[in-house]
Amino acid sequence: MFGTVSQSINVALRKLSGSFKLTEANVSAVTKEIRRALLEADVDYSVARSIIDSTKQKALGVEVTKGVSPDQMFVKILSEELTHIMGGKNQGVTLKQDKPPSVVMVTGLQGAGKTTFTAKLAHFLRGTGYTPVLIACDIYRPAASEQLRLLAEQVRVPVYVEDSKDVLAIAQNGIKFAKENLRDVVIIDTAGRLHVDDVLMEELSLLKLSLSPSDILHVVDGTMGQEAVKTAKSFNERLSIGGFVVTKMDGDTRAGVVLSVKFVLGKPIKFISRSEKVDELDIFYPDRIAQRILGMGDVVSFVEQVESKLDKEKLEKLNQNFLAQTFTMHDFLEQIQQIKKLGSVKSVLDMLPGLNQVSSQIDENEFGKVESIIFSMTIEERTKPHIIDGSRRRRISRGCGRPIQDVNKLLKQFEAAKKMMKTVSKKKDAASQASLLKNIKLVKIRLRRIGRKKLPIYQIVTVDARKKRDGGFIEDIGRYEPKKLPHKVSIKEDRMMYWLGVGAEPTVTVRSLVRSTGLLYRRALEKQGKSESEIVEALSKWSKAETLRVSKKLQGKRLNSAKAKAKEATEKTKS
Repeated sequence: MFGTVSQSINVALRKLSGSFKLTEANVSAVTKEIRRALLEADVDYSVARSIIDSTKQKALGVEVTKGVSPDQMFVKILSEELTHIMGGKNQGVTLKQDKPPSVVMVTGLQGAGKTTFTAKLAHFLRGTGYTPVLIACDIYRPAASEQLRLLAEQVRVPVYVEDSKDVLAIAQNGIKFAKENLRDVVIIDTAGRLHVDDVLMEELSLLKLSLSPSDILHVVDGTMGQEAVKTAKSFNERLSIGGFVVTKMDGDTRAGVVLSVKFVLGKPIKFISRSEKVDELDIFYPDRIAQRILGMGDVVSFVEQVESKLDKEKLEKLNQNFLAQTFTMHDFLEQIQQIKKLGSVKSVLDMLPGLNQVSSQIDENEFGKVESIIFSMTIEERTKPHIIDGSRRRRISRGCGRPIQDVNKLLKQFEAAKKMMKTVSKKKDAASQASLLKNIKLVKIRLRRIGRKKLPIYQIVTVDARKKRDGGFIEDIGRYEPKKLPHKVSIKEDRMMYWLGVGAEPTVTVRSLVRSTGLLYRRALEKQGKSESEIVEALSKWSKAETLRVSKKLQGKRLNSAKAKAKEATEKTKS
């Protein structure tokens, strides 16, 4: 999702890496590249200009807080602008609460995924406690009613189908059917066209006038860019659409539709659809989509999917088998099936920070190959893979229709996993942990002077405390320049957190310097699952409080110094 535009924006943002502040020159260079990336992604020109102008204006007027680098501050501003352009807050489907059933019309061109979305919406509403019914009002497309009926069976929702050419009569009879069966939501799958025409619009206008739907959802193809926005505009002018649904979001979607619809038409996106699976429907959260566009992932959505789709008892059992080194091919197969419940591997990787670039290199068919090989094994072979010799491998290869090299590859991967299990189990051993801790305590983090007397510069280094002062150097992990303002401390964050994490001892000065950068506070917020914008906001508040604390401390020192001088002067006068 958004692979190309995310990559282009991230390349542009690298120009700010290493900058000490946001200036007219570096901000202009970055925004120019981002504007080009947005236009190449088929974002409306007025939308791209609004995003860039607003971001540039705010970036040049912002004060970079302690603990936040200029590129992080710029990303926060850009993320907020993208969120604002897309509507700010999520809006679900509008339903009547006082007089059921609520009527929801689904419109769109042929091939956009309208009928599939109709079934997905029914599945979504059913999961939230509603009792929906589907009505097939597409009388023109061959087998449209049959497709809806098959999808309705998958989501276990009734569907009303009538052999008639009167669309309005079908809809009205379907609503009567819903009332008789005590259904509280009616979802109407309307007819589509290859292009907008007057006959289609007249039919949809008649349905709207007669049925007074609580919401009209227009389905647009996420791969079409500005063309989809133009057709959506035609529908909106005649029907006053309540909201939009963007489909086909599981590929490398162009960001044009997602970023342009709300700004151009003033109507929100309510859902995004990712594949043909009936449970692959997500509520549209502008802030989360903004993070995905910037390549920051969407951890919140990932956690929600894990909690709702995965079997916790099975996961716990797999974990126990893993640690007890009783992991078998049965567990391997169960693990694959649990992962597949989350959707495609690419969609899962897109939600994890830093892995969206890797998703394009993943072969979705690999899981299917592994499953077919394991299914071709006997129960004994799955439980005891070590008994699989050459003849058994040939039989498994013939049974699954895969080359014998694939069977060998799977067995090697399984053996590698078992070796990793042994390593993890050993590290779980308390004695081993105690020994590791004892050794690591001998590593200290201290300052090492490298600058001249009038211009002191210090390296922040890790050293082996068992060796002499100059012979125990391990790694350079930062720099401290007391005379340089405002950024006098620079630290390799990952390496510092690694050494602190394994128990290395910093000196009092180093601990104070690390604390002043806000690094420890930032990592604590990341562990809590905070988003980048929330982290930047929290660090901003922390920075102000820290500045106030240091200021009060300095005032106290000056006051004490003044009192001491006054006391000394008084004593001299007396003598």
